[in-house]
Amino acid sequence: MGITNRKLIMVHYINYKVNHFNKGDKVYAYKYFVDDVTSVNLPLKRLIKSTTSSDFKLIPSGNVIVNDSLSKYKSSYIGNYIDYKIFPSTDKGKEGIWRVYSITPNWKVIKKNASIPPPLPPNYVFADNNFYLNWTRCADKELNKFN
Repeated sequence: MGITNRKLIMVHYINYKVNHFNKGDKVYAYKYFVDDVTSVNLPLKRLIKSTTSSDFKLIPSGNVIVNDSLSKYKSSYIGNYIDYKIFPSTDKGKEGIWRVYSITPNWKVIKKNASIPPPLPPNYVFADNNFYLNWTRCADKELNKFN
């Protein structure tokens, strides 16, 4: 319990230091996503919550930000900032804490229904209508150069 609380405090501290967004600010794809030729899309997630516990999970939305579209529009603008969420998670058996940003997507650079999202697990509902990205994928200014 103490380790989890310490991690949570550290995540809030890091968020305080690096989150320079205000509601409505433009969000840009971070440079390494645009420059990485092996990464052709950036999946948007949806937040779901349990109806029987306090559990939250991120699941694929089926929509992705497409690297080619960013190049086409010569901008890495991916949407507008709404808020952030911090919650405990488990990935591949490791416990951690997720910090994600919710955005209103720039639909020009989104491939809708790129994949079929998984069905909601039993006793889960969507927590909201927002789309989520890991905070490390986001920048508060254009960091990329397009030809």
